[in-house]
Amino acid sequence: MTTLRCRIRRPFWVRVCIVTPYALAVLGSILFARTVVAQGPEVTTASSNHKQDVSIGDSLRRPGSAPLHILYIHGIGAVDAGGSYVLRKKICEFLKDCTTPDGETRLPREYADVEDFSPNAPIPTWTYLGSQIWKTPEQWHAAAPFVDHYVITRTKGKSIFVDELNWWPLTMALKCQYILKDEALLAGTKSSYLNLCTKSPERPGSFDWLSADTVHSLEANRSRAAYLNRNVKIGLMDWGMSDALLAVGPMQDLLIESLRQLLVKSVVAGEPKALEELVSGDVGTPDSEYIVVSHSLGSFLVFSALNSQKHSSAKLARPDSTEAATPKPGVVAGAFTYVLRHTGQAYFFANQVPLLELAMLRDPSQSADLTNYAIDLAHWGDVRTRAGGSKPQVVAWSDSSDLLSWYVPDIQGVNVVNLYAKNAFRWFGLIEGPLAAHDKYASNKAVIRALFSPKQVIRTDK
Repeated sequence: MTTLRCRIRRPFWVRVCIVTPYALAVLGSILFARTVVAQGPEVTTASSNHKQDVSIGDSLRRPGSAPLHILYIHGIGAVDAGGSYVLRKKICEFLKDCTTPDGETRLPREYADVEDFSPNAPIPTWTYLGSQIWKTPEQWHAAAPFVDHYVITRTKGKSIFVDELNWWPLTMALKCQYILKDEALLAGTKSSYLNLCTKSPERPGSFDWLSADTVHSLEANRSRAAYLNRNVKIGLMDWGMSDALLAVGPMQDLLIESLRQLLVKSVVAGEPKALEELVSGDVGTPDSEYIVVSHSLGSFLVFSALNSQKHSSAKLARPDSTEAATPKPGVVAGAFTYVLRHTGQAYFFANQVPLLELAMLRDPSQSADLTNYAIDLAHWGDVRTRAGGSKPQVVAWSDSSDLLSWYVPDIQGVNVVNLYAKNAFRWFGLIEGPLAAHDKYASNKAVIRALFSPKQVIRTDK
């Protein structure tokens, strides 16, 4: 009755009565997205025609002393190293037998450092709207992707090696110097993102892509866009989706080249064998196992990097030398073959595969050195099954309210399982915080439980 009187007697309040609940839902969801995640983590396995055959828990329970290798690749919008921290922490909380809360650093950080990323390599002459992107050697060296190596040591079971591959430095020059800088003239600014473009002792590896004076000048601009619209645009589009566009353009070659170097460094770091022995594809401990855990765009990039049939194979540097080494023919391909043969599981926390494939359309009768996801996954399945391994499995996690996650269709050669998760509180059934929906898979207790014990999570969202 109150709503009815509102509509009849006060026409102005008709708009208020209708809009206010929606506005409050949007505002509350965005403001409190990071604090409400624990209120309702849910997951269901009823979202796919295929069932999950194996889990990380199954791998940990297998006999053998070889550590389990997790290759972690971040997604769009990454801002710093440490993307695997939440996953490592939640793994230890679940296992309850880690010697440290989130693992510890195993080896020094390693950078992509050969071919285009060699210290002596010329600066790429790429331009953006007529302006050279990387103008100095210091800028280009600051753009080099890197890998951090971690180990989770346990008191009752095999150790877990986590190799965190960071490709985000390649995108910083463009996002900071061009996208965010010009956004200040249109929609406005957001200081938290501008600060990522400056060097900070709290963020090792950060770089002054924008000077402090430039940041202060940009912050002084009047923000013209509505507050919520501006925040969503800067965070979701300027800082996030710009990565996806770079990944399907010419920069894809640089991204793939850097990931290939970091992947081989991860294999060499985890396998106590000479680099040349990787050419056989069968070196290392027989029960060695790799698992891919990737977020968002990382799911699209990693298997293209592992497909040795595409893209040029970069030369590698020996781990004990700063000079580029020329390995025997086939060593690089052998390293990728080795990983694919020993990788039976991949977990995608959100993905843009169906959307990005729109940019990868190709005529099968014509050869093209482009990333095509079906080809990359089919190659993985073929390499693994030819070596006598089981059919590989992809478990794609998607929050139904995640604006940047899509259902992964069946792909030949792999067992694709789509699982639903609810990563944050939903306000009145109208909205779920978009950032939390996209970012909170690794902190969703139900997701972690399903990673290690899928049979225990038949349907928990009732």
